[in-house]
This record gives sequence, C-alpha cells and structure tokens, in this order.
Amino acid sequence: MVVTLPAAICLTETRRLIEGLAERGIPVNALVLNRAEQTSPVKLDPDPGIKPAAVLPDLPKEPRGADALMELGRILEGLA
Repeated sequence: MVVTLPAAICLTETRRLIEGLAERGIPVNALVLNRAEQTSPVKLDPDPGIKPAAVLPDLPKEPRGADALMELGRILEGLA
C-alpha cells in the first residue's frame, strides 16, 4: 500500500515509486490518497493501473490515537 497526496509533484513521485517497486518484483496493490477532495479527479500520469483504495478527506487536525482513528473510520463509512 502506498499513501500519497493529490498534488501533482506527489503523484509524479508516487508513480516513480510504484514503477520502481514493480521493477524489483514488489507489487503495490492499494493506493490511498490523503487530504483529497472527493470531487477532484486524481490521475497518475501515466496511470500504473492502480485505482485509489481510499480517498481520505482533508481533516482540520491529524488523527492521532485510537479515538481519532475510530472517528476517521466513521467519516470514511459515511463517504462510501
């Protein structure tokens, strides 16, 4: 699993990371977009064939600890 931000430079580096891992025989089976807008289309260029497994919203505060992660889980359930 690779976690990235939806900024262009981050996506370019994520593509390079995924390609580099593939060259070494290490598959990436999930991509998580952090601090993303649900309405913004995100595309890796060129697309390595991995669709985002999750799109995490931009939260006002970074989730830390079990309670914050449980709240994030509830948020994600509401987005599905």
